[in-house]
Amino acid sequence: MIMNPYLQKTLSILRIKMKKPKTKIGKIVRRCEHVLNVSLLLYLGVHFYPQPLFGHQLDHKGIILYSTQPIPVDQGEELLSQIRSEISVSEIHDSKKKFKIFICNSKALYTFLGPLSRDAFGFFYLNIIIAHADLETNMAKTYGAKHNTRSFTSVATHEICHKMIRDKFGFLSGLTKPKWLH
Repeated sequence: MIMNPYLQKTLSILRIKMKKPKTKIGKIVRRCEHVLNVSLLLYLGVHFYPQPLFGHQLDHKGIILYSTQPIPVDQGEELLSQIRSEISVSEIHDSKKKFKIFICNSKALYTFLGPLSRDAFGFFYLNIIIAHADLETNMAKTYGAKHNTRSFTSVATHEICHKMIRDKFGFLSGLTKPKWLH
């Protein structure tokens, strides 16, 4: 059977389609490799589609807000309107684009989704993730010890701008911009 070279390479990276190990230790190592691969794929799957971890949702003006805690609808819509009006003045804003914001409100969940951003207010890799937010007071909090409160709208707007830059100029340009532009 002739196999696509990309598929063949993927299978070899995942260590599937290899000869069966003959020793007991080889079988244990192979099983551990499979468990590690499945765990990694599940972890990546959660990053691509984190919605099942967030029980509450509010969609307003093209911004979808997900949270682990109930979202006050009136206050949430007001904040999302404010965020949309702030980003709409940007030259790179596209009114057709939808943005997804996930509010963790849990240090464990936030650390799971962004282990390299534990002390940040939020981050953007595949989705916009906010550490903790109280929508009724418009406050976002970080799990760091100092300088740990800002307005939720400023944090969300900041992270949406990262997404707009990456969408407009590409993935690498979002990573290679000078720090003073952040």
